Amino acid sequence: MDYESVLNEVLKRVKPSREEEEALRSRADELISLLKTEFEDVKLLGSVAKGTFLKGNSDLDVFVFFPKSVSKEEMEEYFINTCKNLFKHVELRYAEHPYVRVNYKGVNADIVPAYRVREGEVLSAVDRSPFHTQFILNNLSRHQKDEVRLLKSFAKGIGIYGAEIKIKGFSGYLLELLVVKYGSFLTTLKEVSKWRKPVRIFIKEDHRKHLTQFTEPFVVVDPVDPKRNVASPVSLERLARFIMASRSFLKNPSLQFFFPSNKIKPKLHLVGLKLDNVNVVDDVKYGQVLRIKRALRNFLKNNLFDVCNSFIYETEEHIYIVFMLANEELSEFEVRKGPPVYKEKNVTGFLSKGVHYFFEEDAILKVVKRETHILDYVKRFISTYPFPSHFKESKKDAVLTFPEEVLDYISKQIYIDYLIMGAADEGQVH
Repeated sequence: MDYESVLNEVLKRVKPSREEEEALRSRADELISLLKTEFEDVKLLGSVAKGTFLKGNSDLDVFVFFPKSVSKEEMEEYFINTCKNLFKHVELRYAEHPYVRVNYKGVNADIVPAYRVREGEVLSAVDRSPFHTQFILNNLSRHQKDEVRLLKSFAKGIGIYGAEIKIKGFSGYLLELLVVKYGSFLTTLKEVSKWRKPVRIFIKEDHRKHLTQFTEPFVVVDPVDPKRNVASPVSLERLARFIMASRSFLKNPSLQFFFPSNKIKPKLHLVGLKLDNVNVVDDVKYGQVLRIKRALRNFLKNNLFDVCNSFIYETEEHIYIVFMLANEELSEFEVRKGPPVYKEKNVTGFLSKGVHYFFEEDAILKVVKRETHILDYVKRFISTYPFPSHFKESKKDAVLTFPEEVLDYISKQIYIDYLIMGAADEGQVH
């Protein structure tokens, strides 16, 4: 397929119909009217307000604004109690401020408290939101909103959409800014394909001077607050995926970049750590899960296992941290280097439990038997690692076999990696 055919088909799938958009805005108006019976200043913000939302991803972002004279504690208490009175079911969530999620007549809505401030004046991160929405409305044409939809769908397909800690990718606002900067989906990919680290982007010409304050490898200066880097949540790995995927799509356009459905079975060894899931907010949960993953990865590498990739998969009951390895067995023996012969006490302690001893210059080395199978090492990790607070008491298992849904997810991720790297050979796909 050529670019035009691919992009037209993507838009057919992801652009909401006029009827869907009107129905959603009508529901938003009803919700805002209800909130205004208790709150003075209520606004619809986010992708629905900006007209860049994707079909089927139509959650509402509704903000309730308070004067700066109200303390944070007073604002939060009044906001939460009032929402609990207004709605039958309220899910309390946490970011910088507590906020609530409700389902209003079949539509999910995040209702967020914030302060009413002037542009450039920020008491909390969410206070910028109305200025972000207004900037996008002022700087994107109707046609460019569809270009944003294409870019969001592309980012979603290659696994980089979302700034939350479990993804460390591109926020919707960041993708919108790239279209403001470059004009269209294809020109954005053409520019991204040429990016070199450090990447430095500014939207307003007079913000060029603010680039010097940032040290991160990827910087996009926020046009409504030049002290903020919109790209700060993006990990180097997500940045690399975006660059490679842009190059590969431009060479070989395909719907698979947007709606990956193919899979490649893992050819290497899989081992995993299965944890009981915990009921805490995602940012806290994934902060600890990623810490565990880093520790286990380092442990395996330090014990001479070749770690080739890793995955996290969450079900209602469990979280799986899965590693793909080039080897699952080590040799029966390993060499350990001991002290030089001059350190008599150290030498005495070293000379035990060896099956063979020899010299290397003035140092003594010994050969010892060791555990050989990967599962033994994961079990040792479980017994010795100080797990972070929310997983300290949860059940932990070392696993070599996985539920079909976990294997299915891994197979899909392997295909996406091959696709991004331009190496998805049809003979390997199933």
